Amino acid sequence: MKVSRGADGKLKATVDSLDQSATDLRVDTIIFQDGTLKFEMKRLLASYVATLSKDGTQLTGQPLALQTIGDWIVAHTTAGPAARWTGWLAR
Repeated sequence: MKVSRGADGKLKATVDSLDQSATDLRVDTIIFQDGTLKFEMKRLLASYVATLSKDGTQLTGQPLALQTIGDWIVAHTTAGPAARWTGWLAR
């Protein structure tokens, strides 16, 4: 996921799906407020809600948790066909 701020100050994002060779898939809405991240991709019927840890190193949501370790972001999932998957993403 690539997140940035638009000229209006609002967050905007796109997602790459490496296993499907798809890049820059549009995230319709993305909001980070009061320690909670929410985003939705209507075309894929996908949404995600996560809470940022107090130390700012981990987003915890279902079915995916994201954690920073040094210069890497680690994704963990325990649900669906990718159960027990862990991925490393360069930050």
